Amino acid sequence: MNPRLPIVLFCVLLLTTFFSCVDTAPTKEVQHIDSLNQLAYTYRYRNLDSSCRAASQAYKEVSMYQQGKAEASNNLAFCAFMRMDFDNAERLYKEVYNLTKNELELLIADIGLMKIYQRTAMNKEFYDYRNSAIRRMKRIDEESNLFIDRHESARLNYAFTEFFIVSAVYYYYLQQRAEAMASLNEIRQNEELAADTNQILYFHYIKGSAGLCEGKTPEDRKLEEFDELYTTWKMASEQGYLYFEGNGLQGLANLMASSGSYELFLNRRSHALTRFGMPVDSLLPLRLGQMALERFRKYNDLYQIAGAYVSIGKYLNAHGRYAEALDTLAKALDCVNQHHITYYHSVADTLDKLEVFVPNKDVAYTEVTWLGKEKVKTVPEWISRIREQLSVSFACLGMKPASDYNRNVYLDILRYTRQDKELESRYLSLEQESRQLNVVLFFVVIGLVLVAVMFWLFNKRSKVRNRIHIARLKQTLDVCQKITASIPADVADESEIVRAIAGSILPDMEQLFSATGIRIGVRDEEAGEIKFDEECESEQETEVKPGSEIAPP
Repeated sequence: MNPRLPIVLFCVLLLTTFFSCVDTAPTKEVQHIDSLNQLAYTYRYRNLDSSCRAASQAYKEVSMYQQGKAEASNNLAFCAFMRMDFDNAERLYKEVYNLTKNELELLIADIGLMKIYQRTAMNKEFYDYRNSAIRRMKRIDEESNLFIDRHESARLNYAFTEFFIVSAVYYYYLQQRAEAMASLNEIRQNEELAADTNQILYFHYIKGSAGLCEGKTPEDRKLEEFDELYTTWKMASEQGYLYFEGNGLQGLANLMASSGSYELFLNRRSHALTRFGMPVDSLLPLRLGQMALERFRKYNDLYQIAGAYVSIGKYLNAHGRYAEALDTLAKALDCVNQHHITYYHSVADTLDKLEVFVPNKDVAYTEVTWLGKEKVKTVPEWISRIREQLSVSFACLGMKPASDYNRNVYLDILRYTRQDKELESRYLSLEQESRQLNVVLFFVVIGLVLVAVMFWLFNKRSKVRNRIHIARLKQTLDVCQKITASIPADVADESEIVRAIAGSILPDMEQLFSATGIRIGVRDEEAGEIKFDEECESEQETEVKPGSEIAPP
């Protein structure tokens, strides 16, 4: 056996332990994994399949770079979310907590879970992870100097922007426009945001589609919404961001669905309308919706495909083409069924699917049963939009039972989400009450501390005063004893007694009463008055106050 072999093995073991403890990795591996993760991020709104392949490769090829694996897990979770595979997305985001202690990647995982719970109307869970994200953001702000690497700096800007956008979307669907505006205004529009095309497109799109624009009049606000959506479409189409190209087109189609709105933009934004490369007429919003549908099919986003069908159906309803609208909206409902079949039930279970109209329905609507199941994650807002437009189509065709059926489903979903809003409201109230109780508790603790300090000071002062009083009483007792002890046994007259007593107690009287002299008088019982010895009186430097006189009985 080679005598050097144990030493070599020990060194290898030591190096392995070192690298595993400090979570370091060879530079070559870090660069390779970072490049794959960056590629996944770059393609996420261009080509979802390409983004998923890059993220999956990064995840599989990690050897020692755990932070890189955590980033890859976040990227894979994003892809799963876009495909509406909410369970897998949730699993991948939560896996990040086991892969790294890096606050930045943990923050991104928190935000990813916020997106899942926002879309599936799980408000309590949304707030749980939102609060977690806020705490992490505070810690990151305190230690921002740690993220000086270019890659981490870009991830940091993405995380903060994503947080405020997701929060704004959440508030928008809860119809809390002021809160949504406030959240979106937290985003810093600087060079770093402009350099991240994904986020700048997301920012413009949300402002336009959610109507989070400021304007002096409703007309001015609509024009600003148009400008934001047009900017989204133009930038996305020029740079190949398929997802936002479709969203820009769909948002514009929704904005111009009614004839009145179309006329406004035709008069005020005619030049922009010519840039779409199609005839500028009343059918332009319909063509934009169809173009958006084409983009979403190419991107393979089932959620947005259904949304494009709804936008087209909305236009058809607004222009009296109700039969065509029904056909289009039925395709949107098929997208919902396709999602449910893919992830939550068997194809053979024909009862567990949505229908445009079910006559003689006397049990809970299928959508409502889905919403009540813990293991089923669907999108209430997704379904409610379809049912709302179906109700309009059937009503205009004179098919009242079918219209009532869709309207009732729509109202039941609203009631469900309204309950969620009430839960969210109670959550916020409890959170506010908790903060108030913390403030009250703080002042109570401060008050108790002050009371304890005051009690201690009072007790200390009382003890000092008691000691002084006891000492004075003791000294007074000593004076009395001295009076008795100072009387000579062979006195000739009273004046000697008086002088003896005065001499013995004068020092004590000075200490007790600050007296500089004393007089001692003898009561004459027959005359009823006190007589002072003149000789004794002459020996005193000054007279004491009447209160200092001693007159023995």
